Amino acid sequence: MVIEYSAATSCGKIRTENQDRLFADGKISPKNASEYSCCGVAVSEPSTFAVFDGMGGERCGAKAAELAVKSLAEEESSDETSRLTELCMTTNGTICEYMQTNRISAMGTTAAILRFCENGAEICNIGDSRIFLFDNGRAEQLSVDHTEIFGRMRPRRLLTQHLGIPEEEMMIEPYETRIETKKGEKFILCSDGLTDMVNENIIQKITQTCPIKEAGKALVDEALKNGGKDNVTVIACEVK
Repeated sequence: MVIEYSAATSCGKIRTENQDRLFADGKISPKNASEYSCCGVAVSEPSTFAVFDGMGGERCGAKAAELAVKSLAEEESSDETSRLTELCMTTNGTICEYMQTNRISAMGTTAAILRFCENGAEICNIGDSRIFLFDNGRAEQLSVDHTEIFGRMRPRRLLTQHLGIPEEEMMIEPYETRIETKKGEKFILCSDGLTDMVNENIIQKITQTCPIKEAGKALVDEALKNGGKDNVTVIACEVK
């Protein structure tokens, strides 16, 4: 299976640090990168792509995302890869151990992971970073948001799950599924810095009309044009 992709991340227009990290077929966005983009063609199997959105204060959120992307990189470089849910559970433990050792009360990261293999794809997510599929006018969110709305006067959408929750507090349940893929399908992985700033119809339009090698940065630029209130990270993939 051949996958063409592009990826981009930005600190945004308000935040002073980028707590997002991306993993694109072995390429990793630099720590605290205010701007970063890359593109390429993945020909090996499996080919893995992921977005992590850190939380818990500037240093803590960035560290959680760093631990998560490092865990994924180590997994992908090993001879055998485990299920993505198992990877999430291991990473959750790593983050919790770091919290305990450094006496940190709360930190964590979302995760949206897409792994292409054997004419199909594995999808796994926890939190509100999303994975979309676009194909000839069809649009589908493949990930599941782990969020709830709280408050009446000023409703807020808060996370119910993320990586960095101790087992004694709650056993996390990352969402995982597997789908068949076909030539021409396009996938978008993104942090909420995109979906909070750009309507899903616009995301679909840009993804379908823009060459895939430019789509990642084009979507990030659209979020910045609309205000860029948060870090924003996007990976765009197309099955060739």
